[in-house]
Amino acid sequence: NGQNDADSTTGSLKVTGLAWGSYTLQEATAPTGYQLDSTTHDITIDAEHTSVALGEVENTQAIPGLVIKKTADPASGTQVTSGQTITYTVTVENTGNVDLTPASIDDNLSDVLDNATYIEGSASATIGGQGVTDPTVDVDGAALHWENELGAGQTAALTYSVKVDDDVTDQDVIANVVTGEGDVPPGVTPPAPNCVPETASENPDCTTHHTPEVQTNPDTPTPTPTNSANPSLPVTGSDAAVIAIVAGLLLIAGSGIVVVARRRRS
Repeated sequence: NGQNDADSTTGSLKVTGLAWGSYTLQEATAPTGYQLDSTTHDITIDAEHTSVALGEVENTQAIPGLVIKKTADPASGTQVTSGQTITYTVTVENTGNVDLTPASIDDNLSDVLDNATYIEGSASATIGGQGVTDPTVDVDGAALHWENELGAGQTAALTYSVKVDDDVTDQDVIANVVTGEGDVPPGVTPPAPNCVPETASENPDCTTHHTPEVQTNPDTPTPTPTNSANPSLPVTGSDAAVIAIVAGLLLIAGSGIVVVARRRRS
């Protein structure tokens, strides 16, 4: 319904007064909430085609989508030991019909790098199996960040590894939370990803956690229990047997004394 549109009906277009020749019609701006139609319509105006009807030209509704999932090897929820390597994988899937320009991921490593060390150079990213820009890891800020264009239907995979510190205890926890978002063309509502700051920590798809298993040294001798009455004397099986025998003899002797005393009274 703008300039040169001879049809006042919303959603309809009519152009009049064209000189004979060849023309193309292509959409320059999509309606709000719809994808741009890049189809080129060829039109010829001549003595045999003084009026040309294109019919309906439909726009596809723009439905963006972004699904994130975080996994680990060893699996989340298992125990790890000092010196062991944990490899994390974050998959970022564009489930909508709109390109994300870009999709971005932030992984909070504050509860990971407290008890583990990032393995330099281990962070990488692929889209459809092809290498793309690697994630950046800020060790001091304990955070991982990645962003890249992600076309409709494409999936990105991010990986990185850490090594469990030698001084971990069984009271420590190695955990992290990943969040993400996606940019879209003007007029399109951004996607609502499953991993957002408000709820990501409660979503198992957005979190991983491990607990250290502190192993004892099998060469360390087990302390020998001592007699509580005399801590310097250990309690052994043979000493207990001797004490039991002596106690029995005393009971027998005492019984004999009682019998003799009774006979004397008689």
